[in-house]
Amino acid sequence: MHPVTWMYIIFIVPLAIAIIAYLALQVYIRIKRSSQHLVNTVVSPDGRNFSLYMGFESPGVTAWHAYELEGNGNGASGNTREVTRMRLLFILRFMDMLDPNEQGIITIYGNKYLLLERDGIYFSLYDIEADRSLVHESDPQAEYSAWAEKESSAKAFNEEAYLVWVKEHLHSPIAAILEGENS
Repeated sequence: MHPVTWMYIIFIVPLAIAIIAYLALQVYIRIKRSSQHLVNTVVSPDGRNFSLYMGFESPGVTAWHAYELEGNGNGASGNTREVTRMRLLFILRFMDMLDPNEQGIITIYGNKYLLLERDGIYFSLYDIEADRSLVHESDPQAEYSAWAEKESSAKAFNEEAYLVWVKEHLHSPIAAILEGENS
């Protein structure tokens, strides 16, 4: 075989495959980012802007991304061109065990907390002053599944058992913190 043929097989073909894979990944990332839409925006008493975006990560998986927006834009119009930085605070993923039409919403609670709620159930609590998550699971269904496997194989993965787990592990601890704030 000619030496040029070996060079073609050993170097050029793998390089071409790597370039095509990289370009495909870039297209995927752009599509994924463009599939997010603004759900709501809130402003803290000190003027910090927070926005919640919803998007689809893969078939059947919905994700909410909570951002702090920095810059001249507030995100309320859905146009973030004036925003100089979007700092991701947390991501929450669901495999639509709950009603997929029920959207999450963020609110400011007690001028101190950013609260993510869906269908009257608390899923995430972020302390704005301390700049950290207090109660949060990025993928509550995966956490539930791991817990159910440890507890007992008899605890089947179903919506009712999942909601009991969410209320026990996310909603109740968040409610306790919020109630303590009101005391």
